[in-house]
Amino acid sequence: MYWMASHLFHYDRDTQRGIRDEKPHLLDRCRKAPAAARTHRRNDNCNNYERTKTYVCLPTKNFDRTYLDTTMPIHGSSKHLSRWEVEELKWQQQKREIHGHKVAAPMYGRQKRALDTGEDGISKKIKATIYGNCVGDAIGLLTEFMTEAEARELYGYKDLYLEDKRNDCHRSRWKTGEWTDDSDQMILIMRSLIQNRGKVNVEDFAKKLTDWADFGFPELRDSGGLGIGHTTYSIIQQRDFLHNPHKAAEDVWLQSGRTIAPNGGVMRTSILGIHEWWDLDKVERNTIQICLTTHRDPRCQASAVAVSTAIALMLQGEYFVPTIISKCLERADRVLKDNYHKYELYKALYCENLHELRLDEEGKIGYTFKCLGAGFWALKQNDFRKALTEIVLNGGDADTNGAVAGALLGCKLGTKDDIHQPWLLGLRNKSWLDVQIDQYVRY
Repeated sequence: MYWMASHLFHYDRDTQRGIRDEKPHLLDRCRKAPAAARTHRRNDNCNNYERTKTYVCLPTKNFDRTYLDTTMPIHGSSKHLSRWEVEELKWQQQKREIHGHKVAAPMYGRQKRALDTGEDGISKKIKATIYGNCVGDAIGLLTEFMTEAEARELYGYKDLYLEDKRNDCHRSRWKTGEWTDDSDQMILIMRSLIQNRGKVNVEDFAKKLTDWADFGFPELRDSGGLGIGHTTYSIIQQRDFLHNPHKAAEDVWLQSGRTIAPNGGVMRTSILGIHEWWDLDKVERNTIQICLTTHRDPRCQASAVAVSTAIALMLQGEYFVPTIISKCLERADRVLKDNYHKYELYKALYCENLHELRLDEEGKIGYTFKCLGAGFWALKQNDFRKALTEIVLNGGDADTNGAVAGALLGCKLGTKDDIHQPWLLGLRNKSWLDVQIDQYVRY
């Protein structure tokens, strides 16, 4: 498809009318729009999170105008389309042509979505999310704690395989194809939800987390919770952690001067976007409750809420990424009070250039907004292998970045077949993971 852009127009948020009703003459004019109209004009005021103008993008060849009209209003506000948003529209249209009714055109405002709510359809998305989490975690181990230069020197630009893992003093603790603590803790949350009949029980999760830190998963012959982060380990050592984990986490946070905001809360949160996905308020509450068990900083909570909300929205049938991001920003933003943190959140969610995140920045690789930015950058992509490879080769806390990115992109693509098969089939404990997933889906 070849794309052109029309003149700008203000979108009427009160009546929520599309371009066809509001300015039908633009449909003809857009075909004659000059190439210069593709230039993106942004509102760079960091205190204003709304973009005030809208690009109306139409292809010069076959394109469903009705689909465009329903996708232009973005969360009740006006917004122009950036390059990746245009590509997203193109990808969604192509996917609709391939899969037909299985992929519903996004609807906005008070319009209802057509949603494949069949048990099989939702189960596929749930499995793709969990598989994506574990696969991204496992492939990310290849470059964890490396700089981008070191990762590129070691692996170049070739395809990555789980068997390429370098057995140095850090990576040798895991066998080929094993995921790390990121996915382990996600599975702990899953098990806690099963045993508590779907209710979030922070004391039960704290108990499971403590046992895992000491023994790992005995059925997998683990020697302990390998890879556990410094913050999480410090918190579970607190005397009152098992009885009041939220207070223990807050005490450690206060002792740090309220400065630590690591990615240990967001790395495991994908399962909480799956759980009770039909109710975003419950998703948000559950996510915050589990996050507070070990990570008190509001930035950690905001990151976890954004990821969980994105997954829940996709399970509800929302496929247009700009709308997903807008709704995630709305919910995550209200967790934060500091304006600069709000600005960082905005930059992470709307990241279009992975290198801007500086994932291998010395002393800051574990910052929660770096991981969040990597995850939402991946959400804007449409090829699982290429997206995860790019993230992994940027180094830093690559297994955590890969876990979040893999979960988001896996959910977006929708089936385990969309996940790079050599990675998925190469997971060392995949059959055990399948059992855990089946127990959760059927509980």
